[in-house]
Amino acid sequence: MSSWEIEYWGHEDVPLAYFTGAASSWGGGERFPVEGSLDALPRVVERLGWNPDRIEGLARASAVISVGRRVGASVRIASSIVAPDHVIFFVVDERLFLVDVGSTNGTVLNGGEVPRSAGSGPLRPDIEPMRPYEVRDGDVITLAGGFHLKAHAVRAGA
Repeated sequence: MSSWEIEYWGHEDVPLAYFTGAASSWGGGERFPVEGSLDALPRVVERLGWNPDRIEGLARASAVISVGRRVGASVRIASSIVAPDHVIFFVVDERLFLVDVGSTNGTVLNGGEVPRSAGSGPLRPDIEPMRPYEVRDGDVITLAGGFHLKAHAVRAGA
């Protein structure tokens, strides 16, 4: 395996804009690569108190993207039920991880809720560091109860 892609399908009436590459609006079923660096996500770094070590493995990530409602997210879902900074995906040693970085309406991985790290407000020092969850090929991630993403491992030469 050499990389990861995330497939989006959700509400037909809610556009998706992918900003890491060329911006576009998608209706669903499209894939976008997990690529980029933490430096390209200043809002997420700010929420971490400028300390990527708050999330185990993040400082060693070879690729990072954010998904949320905020203009400037790597992947933007234009819906008020998706948090401005909802989740991040990152790759360490060819393994994909997911962290809910403080959504209000939650994140579900294969039917099981991913605990929210800090609610919708700024992170507090008394809260445990955010816990990454490993995502495997074919796993389904649901944001805010209705926006579905699916992880795809991309094999070298595929």
